Formats: sequence, structure tokens, C-alpha cells
Amino acid sequence: MLHTTMQVGEKLTLSGISARILSMPCLQPIDDDAIQKAAVSTRGIVTVEEHICRGGLGGAVAEVLAGMLPGHAPLFRAGLKNIPFPKAGDQEYIRHLSRLSATTLEEDIRNWLPS
Repeated sequence: MLHTTMQVGEKLTLSGISARILSMPCLQPIDDDAIQKAAVSTRGIVTVEEHICRGGLGGAVAEVLAGMLPGHAPLFRAGLKNIPFPKAGDQEYIRHLSRLSATTLEEDIRNWLPS
């Protein structure tokens, strides 16, 4: 997902939306400091993961944000929803259906991003 996320970040940046990418390949230890810095210096935080959001990176980032004072950037979690997935196909097809392709992810971030 890092490659896709980098593509989306480049597209957003080219359109005037500043995007910072933090790669977090493991949940433990989570980089609380990097998350907290991003939470106070950006308009929004987006986590992207190619599996169910619950219990993953989005949940770990949400825990860090929950320990902060109010007023920090909001969180958007992109990933698989915790519902049965009755489709089969290659990785690109499943990413598109799950809104994890570069095109759908960029669209969802643009629609969510606070103004």
C-alpha cells in the first residue's frame, strides 16, 4: 500500500494539497511522537491499510490521538471494512472495490479532507 499511498500523495501535492507520508510498517512500537506531531501540524490524518481497519494501524493511531488534548487533526481510516467480502479477483480489482486503489483513495481523501 505504500506505493499506492505515495502516488496519491504526489497527486494531492500537484493539485495544491500538501501531503506528508509516514511509513509505519509495524504497530509495535508505534511512533507516538510522529503521530502527535502530525496531529497538530496538519489538517487531517489518513491511515491506509490493506486489511481490516479494526485492530490495525488506524486503531493504533486513533489510540494515540485519544490520549491528546482536543483540537488536533481528525482521522480518516482507509482499509477493509469488517464485513463479509463476497467478491473474488486480482489484487487491483479487490483494491478498487475496497476503495483502496489510487483513484478511489484520492477521491475519498478529497471528499473527506476538512477545508
